[in-house]
Amino acid sequence: MSIIGNRRPSDSHHAGIGDLVDGRYRIEGVLGRGTWSVVYRATAERTGHPIALKMLLRGLPCGDEHAEQRFFREAQITAALQHPNTLRVFDVGRTSGGALYIASEQLQGHTLEDELAGRVERKRTMSEVEALEIADSVLRSLAEAHDRGMVHRDLKPGNIVLHTVAGERVVKVLDFGIASLQGDRMTPRGVSLGTPDYMSPEQCARQDVDGRSDLYALGVILYRAVSGQVPFTGEDVFVVMKHHRETDAPDVRLVAPMVSEGLASVIDRALAKHPAERFHDARAMRAAIV
Repeated sequence: MSIIGNRRPSDSHHAGIGDLVDGRYRIEGVLGRGTWSVVYRATAERTGHPIALKMLLRGLPCGDEHAEQRFFREAQITAALQHPNTLRVFDVGRTSGGALYIASEQLQGHTLEDELAGRVERKRTMSEVEALEIADSVLRSLAEAHDRGMVHRDLKPGNIVLHTVAGERVVKVLDFGIASLQGDRMTPRGVSLGTPDYMSPEQCARQDVDGRSDLYALGVILYRAVSGQVPFTGEDVFVVMKHHRETDAPDVRLVAPMVSEGLASVIDRALAKHPAERFHDARAMRAAIV
């Protein structure tokens, strides 16, 4: 992941470069910023281990109390996941100044979004072998989460990191920040969370979702990986969401003729409008691609 620079963050970020957070983590730089939080590159003071430190921002438009609840839920959900293809969470806490933080493994590499965008610039798409290797790892991660009744709800290339360990690539699924437990009501009914390009029809319709919604998102990711584009585009997010709800995805071979019939069939099934017509679960989808 690229560092956005070593400028000193504002007071709303709770920490500055060189600060020692909660007596445990030394801030070294900024890895990224989001709507809810800022992620720092840090080092564990006692062990020298590299850490990614996510800290909740102050003054959020949704209200700090709701943001804190969701932040703790993210820590609860992610810390329970142990699969090697899922970002590992080591610690969660609150500083003496009241700032909430989550400490996780620090990844070395880049996102699948960066990878796919770079390939578009070079006018190259992923081979089926490359795309399916990534999908296999993602499905392994999702299988554990779904077994625990957890739905990611924002699976997209920006939340998949191609991490490098000892010269080998390990695919990591991260950012379970809007994940839900099936039956959970932290997100009110009728509220859509996610990224429109990758949202399932039921998610776009603000209905309850289960693990098959994540499989739909992975179908979109596979479609883009081998064709260079997502199945649906539009002038605004509402048009895209309407397509997800009502329009059958065009056959991926119309834009990528070299895609095999087998992979096209997998993508088509993953993108079925009704969850019951998709793969039953992550393991069933994985069995279809290995």
